[in-house]
Amino acid sequence: MFLQRFINLAVACLLGTVLLSQASAEGISLARIPHIYEIAIDPAAPDHLILATPRGLYRLTPDIKMQPLLDDSHDVTSLVVSDNGKHLLASGKKQNKPFGVLISADAGKTWQSQIMASDDAPALRLMKVSGPKGRLLAVGQNLMQSGDAGKSWTEAGKMPPASLGLAASRKKERDLLAATAKGLMSSSDRGKSWQPVSVGPGGKPASMVARDGQDTAYTFIVSAGLYAMTRNGNWQRRATADAFDGALIHLTGLKSAPGRLIGLTQYMKILQSLDGGQTWSPFASR
Repeated sequence: MFLQRFINLAVACLLGTVLLSQASAEGISLARIPHIYEIAIDPAAPDHLILATPRGLYRLTPDIKMQPLLDDSHDVTSLVVSDNGKHLLASGKKQNKPFGVLISADAGKTWQSQIMASDDAPALRLMKVSGPKGRLLAVGQNLMQSGDAGKSWTEAGKMPPASLGLAASRKKERDLLAATAKGLMSSSDRGKSWQPVSVGPGGKPASMVARDGQDTAYTFIVSAGLYAMTRNGNWQRRATADAFDGALIHLTGLKSAPGRLIGLTQYMKILQSLDGGQTWSPFASR
């Protein structure tokens, strides 16, 4: 699996770190969450989601119950989940101070702290796994990279101005996509340079870019809709904008479930598609 090297690094890096206490068993309602930074399907229980929020990290059940994985003192701005769902990486702030990267090797029951290279480094966001070796990418002050499961970070390049999203290929480490207020951008040199991508009507913002479990790229063009990249590199519209409650800001899928996608709108509505993004319905009724 493409995350196996990442998992091995994560386990190795746990040695000598500080064990954090488990999150409180008392949950919070989804309605009290003001924003969701990242959303992932739980591979160990595909009918559950994992949400990174300003008020903690949670597993969301199909009946919309929130099970805490990191308590509400953690402002979790970034999240990565391994293929088997056992290994989680999270980054963000606690009491307005960046906490670096936290690692769980037991699906979020307990956490251990990774110390970043610089104590004054910003909280990371848009953390992604890139390439077959499992290199981590994230956005801090610039585009950052880590080859040791988040223990240390170096600058990889710069993100385009007004970036809203980042997508990394699991097959080609150098290929990146960025959603920006001026449209979709691509890089073939791991973020050292960026070029505009022609998709949808020109001049419209790209509110989201992502790759699903099959490494298919998706982007949402504001007022136009959801587009997917075809095998020949062209972009094909899967759904018009009126199929959604506002713009999509996140999208995710599993390798083990082709065609199933979870999307998050700008108004924090969680949607589900079972046909590769052509039709959408609520994840579950609240």
